[in-house]
Amino acid sequence: MRAVVASGWVWLSGGLLVTLLAFAAPGMGALLRSTTQVAGNVFYTAAVGAPGALSATRQGQRVQLTWGTGTNGDGYLIFRATNTAPTCATVTWTQIASVAGINTTNYTDRVKKVAGQWYCYQVRTTLSTWTSQTNNPTTAVQ
Repeated sequence: MRAVVASGWVWLSGGLLVTLLAFAAPGMGALLRSTTQVAGNVFYTAAVGAPGALSATRQGQRVQLTWGTGTNGDGYLIFRATNTAPTCATVTWTQIASVAGINTTNYTDRVKKVAGQWYCYQVRTTLSTWTSQTNNPTTAVQ
């Protein structure tokens, strides 16, 4: 079970800054979005759900990534790391791309690959400036 937390802030009339926090766990789809009105101000809250089922397929010097649709997002951030072993647990991630559209669930990494090097990938769902936790699991190809 993986929980999802999203947060943000909004200015109210009169200069009051309010912090928003949304929390959801798998199976709570109906609770992932809410709209609240307080003193004439409308608050919109959405927990951004991470994509699932990430897979990577090597195609010559390219790697084709595919994943399951995230929830409540408007796109994805793609991250890559390198390692000398097929484990992604202790690597340093670097964002390599962003993909617009929640229904676009693939990306082709066209960076020249080095023989013997493992490439780890992870994807996060985005909603404006918010991001989900990373998808689970990450994946690696050589």
